[in-house]
Amino acid sequence: MTTNLPLNGMDVLVAEDSAHMRAFYRSILEASGVLRIREAEDGAEAYAAVCDSVPDLVLTDYGMSPVDGAELTRMLRNPEWSPAPFIPILMVTAYTDRDRIRAARDAGVHEVLHKPVSPRELVSRLARIRCNPIPYIYVRNYFGPDRRRPGRLAAGPERRAV
Repeated sequence: MTTNLPLNGMDVLVAEDSAHMRAFYRSILEASGVLRIREAEDGAEAYAAVCDSVPDLVLTDYGMSPVDGAELTRMLRNPEWSPAPFIPILMVTAYTDRDRIRAARDAGVHEVLHKPVSPRELVSRLARIRCNPIPYIYVRNYFGPDRRRPGRLAAGPERRAV
């Protein structure tokens, strides 16, 4: 195995209800050096897998049933009872409307990637999450990665001191 692969040695949990998409992700992750790939068919199964053994990263679909990717993210981000509230989460979705993307981000995902997914883009996003850790914040009813981008500070009463 080549050691300079971008995701070399990682443990990734894939939560996806489509067996074809799980196989697609598995082939990309294996080719990118991921050491351990676990699979779950919905958010509840994924949460149980994280409780059993915390992976380095969760790759989740949005539209799963009975527990979707946004609910899985909220469960994982709950600092009171989650085994891994700081775990990086990449959500992949075919639902690209603004409300769903906002819901995913408000749940606490690191990034959202739209389907169809290219292998290059998937590996690029996962490598960016791995190599560029984002600080976490806790404000009112949000706990998760800080979504502010450098140079884009908010004005008004919701503005936080830098």
